[in-house]
Amino acid sequence: MASLQTRVPSHLEPRILFGDEITDEQFVQCAALFSNNYGVWALDAPTPLKPGARVRMQPKKLRAECLGSGDPKDSVLSMMYKDDQLVGQAFATKWTAGSETIAWITQLVVDANERRKRIATSLLQGLAASSWFTDVTMVGVASTHPAACNAVCNMVPGQRISEVNLSYIRENAPKALQDSTVKYLRNAQLRGALFESEVEDGAVSLADTTFYVDHGEPDEVLSNYTEQKKWCLGSLRKGHEFLLILPAISPGTTSSMRSV
Repeated sequence: MASLQTRVPSHLEPRILFGDEITDEQFVQCAALFSNNYGVWALDAPTPLKPGARVRMQPKKLRAECLGSGDPKDSVLSMMYKDDQLVGQAFATKWTAGSETIAWITQLVVDANERRKRIATSLLQGLAASSWFTDVTMVGVASTHPAACNAVCNMVPGQRISEVNLSYIRENAPKALQDSTVKYLRNAQLRGALFESEVEDGAVSLADTTFYVDHGEPDEVLSNYTEQKKWCLGSLRKGHEFLLILPAISPGTTSSMRSV
C-alpha cells in the first residue's frame, strides 16, 4: 500500500483551528466532505438506517460528536484545501483521565479523489505539531479503517502499526473511554481478545460503537496489511471499530509527538 502513495504537494499544508475558532460555515463544509466521501451503510444495518445509502452527518451532529461536551478550546480541527476546495479534515478533542491528558481523533476524512497522497498523515501530523498537543500524554482513535489507524501511528515518530503495544491498550482503554467528553465513546463497550475471554473470531482490540458502516473498502485494506504482516489489532466485527491507543512519545525514547 505504501508504494501506491505519493507525497503531499508542498503547497498543500494543513490549516489548524481551535474549536472556538471554527465557524458555522466551516462546520457546513466539513459535514459536506464527510457526507460525500465517508462511506455507505452496511447491507445489514438496522433500521432506521438505510442499507447502501451514504453515511451522512448534519453540522450540528458533527459538532457534538467531533468536539464533545467539553470546552471548545479542548478541541481542534486540521483542514486541507486544494484550489480552494476542502479535500481533507481531522477533528480531535482532549480530556483528562487521572494524570493523563488524552487526545482523541474523532474524525478523519479525505476526499475520495485525493486518497493515497499522505493527506491523512499530514493532517494528523499538523495537529501533533501544534501547541494544542503540548500537554498530551496519550492519543487514541476508534475507526473501521486500518489506514486511519496507521495515520494515527504516524503521529508518533518511530511508531509502526505492526508494533503497537497491545498491553498499553488493555491497561488504558477503560479509563480513557469512561472519562471521554464524547458520548458515543463513553458508552462504547470494549471487545476483542484484549478485553474478552475465549475469542474465536480473531478480534483483538475493538470498541462496540454500533456503527454499521459498510466494511468493503476497509476489509480490502485490512487484507493488504495482514498479508504484509503489518497488522496487530485483529479482525473487525459488524457495528464495531478498531480501537487504538498510544503513548504520545516515540517508542523507547522521550521524544514527544510535537517533534514530528
